Amino acid sequence: MILSTISEFLTRYKIYNTGLGVAVSSGADSTALLHGLWSLQKEFGLTLFPLHVNYNLRGDDSREDLLFLKDLTEKLSLQFLYREYTHLSYNDTAIEEKARTLRYAFFKEMSHEKDISFIAVGHTQNDTVETILFRLLRGTGLYGARGIDSYAPPYIRPLISVSRTAILEYLHTNSIPWREDTSNQDTKYSRNALRHKVVPLLQEINPRAVENIARFGKSLQEYRQYEEQEYHHWKNTHCLFFEPARALIIQRNEKPYNPFLCRLFREFGTAIEERHLQIIHRAWNIPGVRSYPFPEDTRLHMFQNILLLSRKKSFRLCDKKEVIRPQKKTLSMGGGIQIHIARGDTTLTFDKTNNRVYINIQNFPLLVRSTEKGDRITPFGKTREYTVEELLKKAGVPRIIRNNYPVITTEDNTIVWVPAIAFSAQHRISTHPIYTLTVESAFLTTMLSPQKGVE
Repeated sequence: MILSTISEFLTRYKIYNTGLGVAVSSGADSTALLHGLWSLQKEFGLTLFPLHVNYNLRGDDSREDLLFLKDLTEKLSLQFLYREYTHLSYNDTAIEEKARTLRYAFFKEMSHEKDISFIAVGHTQNDTVETILFRLLRGTGLYGARGIDSYAPPYIRPLISVSRTAILEYLHTNSIPWREDTSNQDTKYSRNALRHKVVPLLQEINPRAVENIARFGKSLQEYRQYEEQEYHHWKNTHCLFFEPARALIIQRNEKPYNPFLCRLFREFGTAIEERHLQIIHRAWNIPGVRSYPFPEDTRLHMFQNILLLSRKKSFRLCDKKEVIRPQKKTLSMGGGIQIHIARGDTTLTFDKTNNRVYINIQNFPLLVRSTEKGDRITPFGKTREYTVEELLKKAGVPRIIRNNYPVITTEDNTIVWVPAIAFSAQHRISTHPIYTLTVESAFLTTMLSPQKGVE
């Protein structure tokens, strides 16, 4: 059973022809794991590296563990990698966290040095059950109650579905020795109390208690994986711009799933509560522009098809003047707006959406800046001048964006193009070479689609 379980795990996750570290302690679980992987190493093309950290916390017992592993790995003809520390004590505060930090640092170092792709850990079905119970007693939600992940690169746990009873049977059947850590019997530690008192009691009530609790954890893991996929699909579909230092822009169509919204805000660095969700949902279908102070010195703006969370009271699309030259390929601005500059051909196809404009070489360099009071332009196809403010308002751009909307001008400050809004009728293309300026922005496309109303 052990070998078939490990083989199925390696096959499922396509782990072959690679360096594989094996965390070993000399206990039953890690010894069984090492032997199982050793038996399969040729079949999967694995180069095994047993990894051990000796903290010297148990005196002679710690030393005996190390000697046992040296002897075992020598018999298996494996290169044994270990690290010893002498400065830790059981009297230290947060001793488990300190030991874990040292252990992971050693594993990371060896992974780089030996080209190790994965590190196999000997957690079993019993470990995941103890973890679930421990977290439930401390108070956890669905995420914590899922137990231990079997595949969380670089760490893998091929034995996570195997019971401790099956582990011991495998060792006995194959006459494989191991060592017992006497500290694992001390029930003053919560996890040991669960292992030696609570779990046996549950098994008296139902002999399949461990299996059933592990299955519960696995179901939560599967749900979590599904939710993870759904979250990333939702984020990729609805999140138009994400830059924690500046702003978060979400497409506002159907009301969002609260956990997804909370997680996205948390990733942005703003933890929201139920009252903030209520604000969002109450304002979701209200026309016009709404603005609310939010945690972490942010401000939420809701307008048209957009939900915008900004780290500044006024989110800016265009912070400063920039020069546009033919040699420049792309100009990036706030909100994920990009203007691409490219050499054009002799075929001119005018874009009714105003997302593209043609420029003669002699008009360069151009400038991009934010709108200013009094800016005017005669749009292509029109016979009179309009203020840029008029055009933006007519297009449905709210005031908080209108005040810093980008415009493209010549060096003498004549407006050539208001991206996605209008280009100048006075701007003539007469000579070659011709260049195209194209605006690309999911934010602008969404904002300028049919609106609910403008303030």
